[in-house]
Amino acid sequence: MDERFLRYIGLPAAVAASVGLTWDTFTGLDLIPRLIATLALAVLAQEILARSLAPDPPAPEVGFTPKQQGEATSYWRFAVSAVAILVCSSIFAGLAWLQTERLVITASRDALNGSQSLHLSASWEEADHITLSLPPPPVECNIREVGASLTEIDWDQPDRTLRIDNFVSPQSVTVICNTPTLISERDIQVVGSSDGPYFESDLIPIKFAIFAIGVALCLYGLFRLRKLS
Repeated sequence: MDERFLRYIGLPAAVAASVGLTWDTFTGLDLIPRLIATLALAVLAQEILARSLAPDPPAPEVGFTPKQQGEATSYWRFAVSAVAILVCSSIFAGLAWLQTERLVITASRDALNGSQSLHLSASWEEADHITLSLPPPPVECNIREVGASLTEIDWDQPDRTLRIDNFVSPQSVTVICNTPTLISERDIQVVGSSDGPYFESDLIPIKFAIFAIGVALCLYGLFRLRKLS
């Protein structure tokens, strides 16, 4: 009974408790270290799951058990365990994908009739403030915001700046300037626990890697299950 409690409840509960106790530290990390920590936790969870689902050593046979019945039971048990491992891999891959969408400030750029637009979407973690350096006059810049607190600093000066305070989801800001010069990530400074900004083009290879690692993680869990069976 004690061994079963440790396998099915004790170890998963310890993992969940460690995550809960370190959540603030976890969300305070940059995206890549956070994804690496998620991967390490996923590998640990798959190992625990494979060991928990592996069949117990066979008990001494008493009487006669049909061979086909034993093979059928083993097959269905492995199939159910494989589904559990697939679900676990999908959950961790989904958590990793969620971090690229909701735990970082995302940015996108677009060109419209000789003008450049920059769109910022806030993350679930609040940024104390963001400063955005804009092209100097006579370039005209229009600002559109959803729920954000904005301050225009030295708006008529060459070093004009837009400040966004307490930027948190679901807030967003769009800046449209009539200039062919793109606003780069060097023009955006973020202060606070929120990470970013990450442009969509930078997140595409990260999301592809998350998908590939999710598949590899599932195969690892199945390999360990088969090895322990």
